[in-house]
Amino acid sequence: MPTNTHNVILTHEHTDFDALASLLGAALLFPDLLPVLPYQMNRNVREFLALYRNQFPFLHPKELPRGTVEQVLLVDTRSANLPKGIEETTRFQVIDHHSLDATVPEGWQLWSEAVGANTTLLVEKLMDQRYELTPVEATLLALGIHEDTGSLTYAGTTHRDVRA
Repeated sequence: MPTNTHNVILTHEHTDFDALASLLGAALLFPDLLPVLPYQMNRNVREFLALYRNQFPFLHPKELPRGTVEQVLLVDTRSANLPKGIEETTRFQVIDHHSLDATVPEGWQLWSEAVGANTTLLVEKLMDQRYELTPVEATLLALGIHEDTGSLTYAGTTHRDVRA
């Protein structure tokens, strides 16, 4: 096994708050994985990060170390721009609330449940672990749920979104 390996968390381009909050939630749950920002983010997300980026563990894609990517965790999506270093042996996991009947490539692991926001799935795990969030972490996670559930008013909103 190569010594210069790493594991990453990725999300979709044109990142909204649910995707960014999912990136944070996964980074808190899986601290050995590097959360990598996409190149393109929605304006409101870019403006939020301009104020608070230094309070999060996010890496710009160009900051990703060289080497082989052993594991990719995709959040709020089933596809993303993949960094250099992906090999046939790279393991893929997905945490996504979209299209429960959609499939992933053979060999990939999928965690998908019917909730209004992907962030909800990660917040539930953080709550189970009694993870103590900073105020800015809690704010970002709340923004993720707020945006994808239309302030908890969209038809796809569940009691789990409200509780999270």
